[in-house]
Amino acid sequence: GRSDAMLICSINAQDGSIKLTSIQRDLLVTIPTKKNPYKITNAYSWGGGQLSMATVNQNFELNIDKFVTINFYGLAAIIDYLGGVGIELTKTEASRINYELKKEPLPFDTNPNRDKVEAVAGVHHLDGMQAVTYARIRGISGENDFNRSERQRKLLEVLLEQVMQDMSLDRMVELISVAMPYVLTNMSASDMATLGMQVLSSGIVTRAQQGEDLMEQMRVPMDETWKYAESNGSSVIAFRTTARKQENIEALHTFIYGEYIPAN
Repeated sequence: GRSDAMLICSINAQDGSIKLTSIQRDLLVTIPTKKNPYKITNAYSWGGGQLSMATVNQNFELNIDKFVTINFYGLAAIIDYLGGVGIELTKTEASRINYELKKEPLPFDTNPNRDKVEAVAGVHHLDGMQAVTYARIRGISGENDFNRSERQRKLLEVLLEQVMQDMSLDRMVELISVAMPYVLTNMSASDMATLGMQVLSSGIVTRAQQGEDLMEQMRVPMDETWKYAESNGSSVIAFRTTARKQENIEALHTFIYGEYIPAN
């Protein structure tokens, strides 16, 4: 179906820096195969990762040529392989994880009788399903999908920091092997391993062990540049003006590349 989340992961193989950008799934965009604009989340249901990638490139003047799609089974399996994840939660988030798991038990949940997350603020150790549920929380009063995408980036950042504490080439190959059955991608396992080796050689493990930040984050659309609108009978997020869209494009380029690179 439609993509639940869409993120651009930019990896600098020379210095190991990683930049993660969320694109709000309800953002109104032009999809290459469609006459009318639609939510960007629809691109995946009509053309999978290839069309999603083409849609991002067309709307943001990018030249991304690699995509990875991972399903909920895979994300939970990877987190369980890593031994779970410790993440700081608000009291409301902790309680909401329990509520969501009870309300919508998923058929691939391997531990439906797990202990509940204690409904207190602080760092909690979550298993794979609890962590996936955290990244999908919705319905908290006063929040919207921007809060949800922020949680998704936070989870990935914490996972990166955790896994890099003792990352090695052998461990990376094992992790790729765990992930591949749950992944649809135009990258081969050897492509992933080559990129991983480049990042490992950059000193990222040492930086992780020293507590340095490993990831920078951004979100599109940026604050004050969007509005709610109606399209095709549903509520969407739209850029306020063409100039505001261009502002996002140039800011995204600057975030990833250090400068705006106009499309040819």
